[in-house]
Amino acid sequence: MEDIDVAVIGAGAVGLAVARELALRVSAEGTDPLEVEANAFAAELLMPEAFLADAIG
Repeated sequence: MEDIDVAVIGAGAVGLAVARELALRVSAEGTDPLEVEANAFAAELLMPEAFLADAIG
């Protein structure tokens, strides 16, 4: 995805909607290292590898 340079998105609900849409696009790509790390951390909390290994056999 190309870099998005947004100095002022706008005011009120419209500005928030645009900011949210931009954030969702970046998130959906899975290219943000911080987001990837956060998702891996959350997955480990919700599904610890050792617990799954024991449950699966």
